[in-house]
Amino acid sequence: MFSNAVYVRKRSVYHGLLFLTVLSTVATLASYYFTHISPQVFWPGAFLSLGLPMLLGFNLLLILLWLMVRPSLAVWPLGLLIAGAPFISATVSIRPAELPPVTDSSRTFNVLSYNVSTFISGRHYLKYIGKENALPMVEWVTNSKADILCLQEFYNNDSSSIYNTVERLISSGRPYYYMTPIKNYQDEGGFHSVAIFSRYPIVRGGDVIVGKQSDLNRGLFADIKVANDTVRVYSLHLESMTINEASLFSANSSEKWLQSVQTALGKIRRGTRVRGEQIDLLKEHIANSPYPAIVCGDFNDLPYSYTYFRLKKQMLSAFEEAGNGFGFTYNGKLFFLRLDNQFYDPVFQIHHFETLRSVPYSEHFPIEGTYSLPAG
Repeated sequence: MFSNAVYVRKRSVYHGLLFLTVLSTVATLASYYFTHISPQVFWPGAFLSLGLPMLLGFNLLLILLWLMVRPSLAVWPLGLLIAGAPFISATVSIRPAELPPVTDSSRTFNVLSYNVSTFISGRHYLKYIGKENALPMVEWVTNSKADILCLQEFYNNDSSSIYNTVERLISSGRPYYYMTPIKNYQDEGGFHSVAIFSRYPIVRGGDVIVGKQSDLNRGLFADIKVANDTVRVYSLHLESMTINEASLFSANSSEKWLQSVQTALGKIRRGTRVRGEQIDLLKEHIANSPYPAIVCGDFNDLPYSYTYFRLKKQMLSAFEEAGNGFGFTYNGKLFFLRLDNQFYDPVFQIHHFETLRSVPYSEHFPIEGTYSLPAG
């Protein structure tokens, strides 16, 4: 009687675990698949892909459970994890013991990408960050040793002693820059833009239309003369989801919280579709570039998205090749997000990449990479 009850319990555990494994298999494989499908074609797939970290973690749990129940079936979720190796490497990076040393400093350069949150000049950021961060951030960017700065949500006001950022950056030894002041994002004496500043001559610049002309979601490029070669650098701010963190974490009733979640999901749906269109446009622009490219910016998307893997098909991720740890770049309550990236043409050699989490001034942490051109 007792042994029969034990047998029934074991069978129930087996069948329950088998059901969860089948369910996890379907969800995991679908997530893998939808990272390669544009949200414009099927937007619900983007939501499933965003859950990939949880699915990978659940498969790890299934391995442990199967090892206790029936070890031979642990191979099943293990196979799913092996198939998901590209997504694991996009999540966490272990820096190689030795990255290639710099052999020719004249062909080596640093690129810093930083969403500076308009240097805390707007009312939106004053609510969450505080005016006291404005001057320290401006000074930190000005004093950065990077050769090339890719700045998103950039702000300049020539009449301000704090926000005269163009003058400051030129004086810091980066006299070459490209930007296009954004229509409807100008005030008396000031303007917003996406910007590129460089110690090296910029021989050409242009806009890559990745959003509405009237907002901060856009991108541009600059062709920069390094040594005897030309490098194309992109600075991007892809479509923002504009999710209100405060409403998610401080709702004082379940009804308000559910309303906030519903609003956030609607914004995610719209944002993923727009970014899918933007990244397709960018990819075509890069394909037509006469020069090897480096792409920097605030992608406003996770490393399990169509946006990330679409670009990864033709470029290398600086984080995956030379980063360390999780590399979270968002400086907010949703601290576990990595939204900012640098991608580079395989013709370059990467020597260093880092998320500068000790720089707390903006909603984002800056990211910096060191690259070199092949011997000329």
